[in-house]
Amino acid sequence: MDTVLAGMPHVATYLDDILIASESIEEHERMLAEVLSRLAKSGLRVQAEKCEFFKESLEFLGHRIDAKGIYPSKVKVEAIHQAPAPKNKKELQAFLGMINFYNRFLKGRTEVAEKLYRLLDSHVAWNWGAEHMEAFENLKKLLTSNSLLVHFKTDVPLVLSCDASSVGVGAVLAHRDSKGNEQPVAYASRTLSRAERNYAQIDREALAVVFGVRHFHQYLCGRDFLIITDHKPLLGIFQRQKQIPAVISPRMLRWTLMLSAYDYVIEYRKTKDHGNADCLSRLPGPLTRQETEAPGDILLLEAVEYPPVSAMEVAAFTRGDPLLYQVKQWILEGWPRERVALKYSAYWVRQNELSVHRDCVLWGSRVVIPEALQKQVLSLMHANHPGVTAMKAIARSYVWWPKMDEKIVEFVRHCTPCQENRQSEPRTPTHFWTKPERPWSRIHVDFAGPVQGVFFLVVVDALSNWAEIEVMPSLQSSAVIEKFRKMFATHGLPDLVVSDNGTAFASRETQAFLKLNGIRYMYAAPYHPASNGRAERMVRELKCALRKQRQGTVLCKVARFLFKQHSTPHAETGKSPAEVMLGRKFRTALSSLRPDESDASCLRQPPPRGFQSGDAVYARNFRPGPKWLFARVSRPIGHVMYELSTADGAVHRRHRNHVRRAWCSDPRTTDQQTCPSFALPSMSSRALGPPEPETSQPLRRSTRQRNPVRRYGIDD
Repeated sequence: MDTVLAGMPHVATYLDDILIASESIEEHERMLAEVLSRLAKSGLRVQAEKCEFFKESLEFLGHRIDAKGIYPSKVKVEAIHQAPAPKNKKELQAFLGMINFYNRFLKGRTEVAEKLYRLLDSHVAWNWGAEHMEAFENLKKLLTSNSLLVHFKTDVPLVLSCDASSVGVGAVLAHRDSKGNEQPVAYASRTLSRAERNYAQIDREALAVVFGVRHFHQYLCGRDFLIITDHKPLLGIFQRQKQIPAVISPRMLRWTLMLSAYDYVIEYRKTKDHGNADCLSRLPGPLTRQETEAPGDILLLEAVEYPPVSAMEVAAFTRGDPLLYQVKQWILEGWPRERVALKYSAYWVRQNELSVHRDCVLWGSRVVIPEALQKQVLSLMHANHPGVTAMKAIARSYVWWPKMDEKIVEFVRHCTPCQENRQSEPRTPTHFWTKPERPWSRIHVDFAGPVQGVFFLVVVDALSNWAEIEVMPSLQSSAVIEKFRKMFATHGLPDLVVSDNGTAFASRETQAFLKLNGIRYMYAAPYHPASNGRAERMVRELKCALRKQRQGTVLCKVARFLFKQHSTPHAETGKSPAEVMLGRKFRTALSSLRPDESDASCLRQPPPRGFQSGDAVYARNFRPGPKWLFARVSRPIGHVMYELSTADGAVHRRHRNHVRRAWCSDPRTTDQQTCPSFALPSMSSRALGPPEPETSQPLRRSTRQRNPVRRYGIDD
């Protein structure tokens, strides 16, 4: 039926019943025709004798409905008024069930109705008395056939008024017209369970709001509505524009999250102007099974196996503590309007966050511990000797009392095992060394190793960060002094040497050597390597570099590390150690990527003046004979080298310094031109004897004994 007539306004269906409402006869006829047409298309028929048409009012499901609203059925009301007094619990339940059917019309059921519901408790024996009879008669008078509830409309603002008392909670759903008048749509109320009667007043007021929203969910879901309460602290908890308070009970947190699914605004109204919901809370209906509150949270102290302090003890000491007993009464009955005495101030500022559960006072989810149990609870939390911070974290999860943090600090300070085994005090700020005025003024020294079976002496200059690393044959003072002599011969004597308390550095021999050379020495604090941090850091870098390098000997690896360390700019100075220490940069493999100014100037300079190919020159002769030999330039080699060829065809290479220009092209021709020959008388015309024959001496062989040639790798 719902599917067939879906989408038709002012048409309601219930099982096989159809209700059609309209504002005029014409509209009613049109809607009736549409309903019958849809039924015919679906193959459905209606019996005319069971139908009622064009009625101004009708009886339906025990109610009378007309244009003004909804009324209780007169027949049902008369049956309730004529009902006899019940003789047992079952008859009382039947009567209250009949009353509850018209719960939406009952504006008030006070303590009278509450007495009837208490008679149904399982632990209460049946005992019908005069007070019950009076409540029975008064309850019947509440229901009349003139009780009116207006029709629910989707375009009229909704107002939900909620209130709570010590016996029940009530809610009124109403429409607010254009004049600001509230017209009731439905009433709802119920009594409190035994557990709910122990709620704090703020919890009971919040329960009334939650009950009203849940009860009228079908009306409120998806609608903007107004919640009215006479308990002002709820505005700080349920107001949607505000954050959820940091300290809040789990129950209140659960309710806050539930209400966040609705679109509402909550307002405060004085109790004297809040009579409709206030009356319902004091005249509550029955407690239904579906509305029973979930079991309360179990106190953590109960969950501990064999606890030294139980929840029952806390409750007992709370009743015996005058201060907490008074606080508990204020929580249950309401806080005074004037400010209380100073001893209650810690509880006064938390009054909206305090609650009572099983006679224990709770702040949020934390148990408020009476003064008589505070020391015992401190001992329980300190059983494993946690520190102050950890103990505060534990306490803040479970318990609370005024000045609890101060008590925890004092308790831990007087715990002897904790004081004997506590951590060190926070570290003092690191001491910063003064910056030296010149390089090698203050040096830091330390040993590194064994690294791959070798010990090293590491020395670092404080200003330039220049590192010197020497392989140590031993760790004796004499070996250290020998390495110091070598370094001091290269860089000079420092003003101050800083080291740890190693035997080789602190020995009398080393101290005497430094003192003899006018060098001051300073030792770092024992077990505090940060005092000599510059050397310690260089030791760490050296070990890391040696581990990373895979090839080469240890000395080769150290040399690579030093080359990198000397040529790499340091973050502290912005320059490489070589620049600060030596006043110049190291040339590295990367230097050839960009020519510096000196190389650029050399490239820009023209080549020196020299000789061209074919020029006549004299070349230096490094063999027996003339000092200079005439030659010609075959080709230049570079800027200052030449390849020369002499008259006999020999080829020589000579530096520019060993070559000079020849101002004649051929020395033999020049000699004949500058020194002409003269005609001389022939010597043969003179009477001369025959020339004496030349005698030659016989050849003489060397007497040196020659050894046979031995070729390397062949004749061995």
